[in-house]
Amino acid sequence: ELLRKLSVFERSFVLEDVRVLHERTDGDAGLVEEALDFFIQQGHLIRNANVYLFRHELFKQTLYESILNYNKRILHGVVVDWIQEHGKVIVRNNNLRLFYHLARAERIEELRDVVFDDVRHIHSPEYLPYIETVLDHTDEEDPEYFNYLFIKYAVLFNTRCCEGNEEILQTLLQTYIRKKRLDFAARIYQVL
Repeated sequence: ELLRKLSVFERSFVLEDVRVLHERTDGDAGLVEEALDFFIQQGHLIRNANVYLFRHELFKQTLYESILNYNKRILHGVVVDWIQEHGKVIVRNNNLRLFYHLARAERIEELRDVVFDDVRHIHSPEYLPYIETVLDHTDEEDPEYFNYLFIKYAVLFNTRCCEGNEEILQTLLQTYIRKKRLDFAARIYQVL
């Protein structure tokens, strides 16, 4: 059961992550170190300094898929809460880790609030899945939809990724024509 819970981590995790996740989901945190050593002996996990990760991605994915979707959201939510409480001390690249778990926990409002606050989102393709998640959960009539779409275009442009840009530009133009907003026109002019 603990190994299944660990499959919610995207890449790696540390001992304290495991303790918190297991304890907050009604497990005995005192057994965690012994269990991790056992998982390493069995060849399921690898330990590199103080970081753990699954030896085989396919095994991890199989474990993850065996969790009910409702329970996945709960587990990811526990990780989100942990990152927000103590994550800055534990992991260097916290924002992407937080975004991953927010998206998987389906806490879209929180994801929307934090993903665009990180100034790196405009220059990194790693942010695209989270921008797309926000877009997928934003109604096209929402005034922010146009801004999110523009940001997606900007990320693709800034990372020299042209695939999909033409469709985004068409959608931006159609939205401008439909809504007749001058601020939209200025953004489209900037894209052109």
